[in-house]
Amino acid sequence: MAYDFNATISTWFSFSSPIETVVSLKLILLFLTFALAINAQTRVIPKLSPKNLNVMAFHIISVTTIGVLMLILGSTVRYGGI
Repeated sequence: MAYDFNATISTWFSFSSPIETVVSLKLILLFLTFALAINAQTRVIPKLSPKNLNVMAFHIISVTTIGVLMLILGSTVRYGGI
């Protein structure tokens, strides 16, 4: 997506244009999703019990919210970015 809008790797986290801002934010959200997935897989799921279901619910809600934010950010590209 970034290369389609002339946002090269060297400018991804510069936040200098609206498209680069969207690409940078989406990459940050993607890395955050990976971090939550690794955390859930290594720390939450192995110790899952009825007592700590709130922690798992936090991970599920967080990943869902991040997905919705990525959808919204992706749709702003159509209108020129943020």
